[in-house]
Amino acid sequence: FAFALTGALVVKLYALKKQKIILIVAPLLLVGGIIAYTQLPDTMLERLIDMKWYSIMVAQLGIFLLMIMLFMKLNAIKTNPVTHFFERIGVASLTPFFFESLLSAIVFRILSAIFPGFYLDIAGALIYGFSLAILWGFIMMLVEKFHFRFTLDALYGKLVSKISPSHKLERLKE
Repeated sequence: FAFALTGALVVKLYALKKQKIILIVAPLLLVGGIIAYTQLPDTMLERLIDMKWYSIMVAQLGIFLLMIMLFMKLNAIKTNPVTHFFERIGVASLTPFFFESLLSAIVFRILSAIFPGFYLDIAGALIYGFSLAILWGFIMMLVEKFHFRFTLDALYGKLVSKISPSHKLERLKE
């Protein structure tokens, strides 16, 4: 819920042309969250909502804000290869959602084989997440060559279009 409210605040600030506030706050949240995470005692296995957990949320919020600003900035520019690379995932998002667990397990095994002793600390999680995003981007490039025909999104769009017009199906055909 906090991320949704923060996203709404970002949109409002962007509309008011006050996005510089976000560019100041976002890095502070990210750096503050990482510093708190590294300095606080390790209590994650106690299954408590505590300051360690809170520091992760703060860092994630900083990343979230920076990513929103980056994509809003890139989206303000005409479509380019970088924005199009990530737009593909948004067009066919149902397919990555269903196959994410399988692909993430495969990527984790590959990273563990390449980097023995690989684990998901902050650096490992960033490498892992970046690897997944890049891999999904390349998978979507391949799927786009077939006009998203064999995706769950296309199947869903066809099923919904039998009941009412499907904007999803139209977007996949673009």
